[in-house]
Amino acid sequence: MHVRNTYDIRSAKATKEYIQKIRKGILSIETGFIFNKEEKMRQDGLYNLERIDKKEFQNAFQENFETIFSSFRTETITLDLAIDTKDSFILTKKGIQYKDLLCHTLFSESVNQTEK
Repeated sequence: MHVRNTYDIRSAKATKEYIQKIRKGILSIETGFIFNKEEKMRQDGLYNLERIDKKEFQNAFQENFETIFSSFRTETITLDLAIDTKDSFILTKKGIQYKDLLCHTLFSESVNQTEK
C-alpha cells in the first residue's frame, strides 16, 4: 500500500498543517491505494533507480527489466542518462543529476492522478 501525507516542502501552509497533525497525534494521510504487481515493479524501479540489478528484479517479479521498462530504458540510454550492462541498469552522473525527473516518468497514470 502507498499512502501520501499532507507534507509538501513547497508549501509552508501544508508543512504547518502536517506538523500540527503530528503534534495532535492525528494521521496525516491524505490519499492511498493498494499496489498491484505493475505498481510494485515501478516502485522497485524508483527505489533502486541509481542501479537496478536485473537478476534481483527478475527474481522478485518473474519479469524481465528490459521488457517491462523498454521505452524508459531506451530513452535514458539515448539521452546519456543511463548505461545498460549485462547485469545492471545504472544512471550516469547526468542521470543522477536529473533523477527526480526520471522518477516522475516511472509513475503510472493512476499514481499521477492520485498525486495531483
